[in-house]
Amino acid sequence: MKLSAWKRVQRRVEKLPSTQLSISPKPEGLQEPDNTSLLLEGLVSDGYVQSYYILKPGKQGREREVTFRFGSWLYQGKVFLSAMNSLQDIPRVIREMRLAQHKLDFVGDVSCYSASNKFVKSMQYSTHITKLMEEEVAGCEEYLEIIVDKEGKDWLEDDTSVCFFEFTCDYDASSEEVELELVCNKVYNARGYITISMYHQGRWYLVLEEGGRENPLLDSKFPDLSDRIDGYQLKTYPLGRESWAELRSLSIWQATLNTDLENVPVDKGSSTMPQKVNRKERKHG
Repeated sequence: MKLSAWKRVQRRVEKLPSTQLSISPKPEGLQEPDNTSLLLEGLVSDGYVQSYYILKPGKQGREREVTFRFGSWLYQGKVFLSAMNSLQDIPRVIREMRLAQHKLDFVGDVSCYSASNKFVKSMQYSTHITKLMEEEVAGCEEYLEIIVDKEGKDWLEDDTSVCFFEFTCDYDASSEEVELELVCNKVYNARGYITISMYHQGRWYLVLEEGGRENPLLDSKFPDLSDRIDGYQLKTYPLGRESWAELRSLSIWQATLNTDLENVPVDKGSSTMPQKVNRKERKHG
């Protein structure tokens, strides 16, 4: 990721209206949509969206309820997927879901989505958290400059280097009412950058990429974030932040991103100044 992509996120966040959706540490704190306009408030994006939402399976089962968002169109159904025990498994699972898309039912346009659908809260929550992640990343200019200028970590500005942000929480937002296991969002923004947000095992991840003049109509490639090279903790949140009470820390990682879905390896088996992260101690998933 180049800092130029991060700068565009910063400019976008400065123009965003303040978030009105109330989010508590537990999913039941989400406001229940009472009409179409309120429902759309949590689902509409100003970019082109591709999203995968996967619920946890039942006991001793591999079948999962899933929703696929393709622009403003929604598809929903049940498919058999492999276990998601680590971050390394995610690209393979998304590929499996892509291959099973013909088994999903077309629900309709997002504007027609029923407020009683079990995925509505998950989609609202994900959209809301992605905006909060962008806000936090946009506010890290001082810390990122320290890493680049004083620590000599020029991988932040290197076209060939890849990095991502990790948001750790002390509460698994999926564990209670919604039973959400995985979220993968990819948004092609009008300002020329791509936002990839992912949720897995109580952690949120944000990847910023440079966009091109032409973007693929269907791009189901999501990165493997498991192989990390270097990292820094940018902020801590002992008491969380407004509208995200469970948030506890924000880190930035340099990684070797594998997005080759055809050859994905299978796993067999308040703010602080930047702090160096021990890779062995901080490697998750």
